[in-house]
Amino acid sequence: MKILFLSPSVPSPLHRTRALNLLSALAKKHEVRLVALDPSHDPGRTLGALSHLPVSARIVPHPFSASLRSCLLALARRQPLELAYCASRAMRAAVAEEIARFRPDLLYVKRLRSAQFVPAPVPTPSLLDVTDAMARSYRRAAPYSPKVLRPAFRREAWAYQHAERNAAQRFRHWVVASPSDQEMLRTTLPPDVRCHVIPNVVDTDAFFPRPEREEPSQLLFSGLLDKVPNISAVRFFVRNVLPRIRARIPDVTLIICGLRPTRAVRSLRTEPSVIIKGFVPDLRPEIARSAVVVVPLLAGSGTRNKILQAWAMGKAVVSTPVGAEGLQTQHGENLLLASSPDAFAAAVTLALKDPSLRARLGAAGRETVERHYSLRALDAAFEPLLIRVTHSVGASR
Repeated sequence: MKILFLSPSVPSPLHRTRALNLLSALAKKHEVRLVALDPSHDPGRTLGALSHLPVSARIVPHPFSASLRSCLLALARRQPLELAYCASRAMRAAVAEEIARFRPDLLYVKRLRSAQFVPAPVPTPSLLDVTDAMARSYRRAAPYSPKVLRPAFRREAWAYQHAERNAAQRFRHWVVASPSDQEMLRTTLPPDVRCHVIPNVVDTDAFFPRPEREEPSQLLFSGLLDKVPNISAVRFFVRNVLPRIRARIPDVTLIICGLRPTRAVRSLRTEPSVIIKGFVPDLRPEIARSAVVVVPLLAGSGTRNKILQAWAMGKAVVSTPVGAEGLQTQHGENLLLASSPDAFAAAVTLALKDPSLRARLGAAGRETVERHYSLRALDAAFEPLLIRVTHSVGASR
């Protein structure tokens, strides 16, 4: 099968890991052509993450000035700013050219932001991978964003609701990462739109239990540190949970890793027991050295790569219910769940003080990943969907 894969940015292990894993799975059995938008103006650097995949690629540069102009114009329309940021005539032209030249059997449209690049009417069977129910995601994040930005978050939620409904007029088959997003979209999309779940996965050959010495009092939080759900999570943990843990385990340390830490995150380095490392080229040594991975998320959607990576490496995880939403979880079996500061601190303390509990949780997490969230599991779920969509009548409008 010939598949044309559209992405609003170049997939990499640091960003768009879902797209990278999808490309890896697709390339095993199909001829795949990637067309991606790129603001870096350095196609050679951005293509490095794809060098090990048998995927041909066309990268379309996108200057920041064009994004800024589009966002200003979008304020007067019912268009999400995220979609406006990616608006590109060059990308639309490139997609039209690749459809005519490559003649794909399937269009895989990654994110709602990429739907604007597809000609109307949609010329070939298509899958629109929105990944998350974005209107809900912004509604959830709004109360945790800075007060000055809350109106913008509420506006983005409202605009995404309209964008999702409009996209449903063009794309019949949608993909999300979690059952909770699937259920949410089923309440807002027309009944003839099919919403399929393809979960996030982790490369279990790259992420596996390692022999590094574990620091028995070390905690790890990782994620994109300019995203409101991660900012609110780490602030909540440092301000409300960590002091309670430190009262019981004085030498506890929290390591914070991730791209683009904001000022709000960087300010936490003055707190006791907090070390902010920011970007690290390889997260696996940090996971291996940590005794517990914490996921204290209060908002967001989709499924968390941070949990999947920790599970794959056999690590104990303590998460809020929101943080573990959409995953195959069982409290006390493959992770510990807690919501309030007292309960979260108690769960982390219990895990830090009990190596046998950590080992049991980590082993069950690894088993969960191998069964449900590995590249092999992705392939088993993905291939039947591709066949069904390409053979269905009216797969796209």
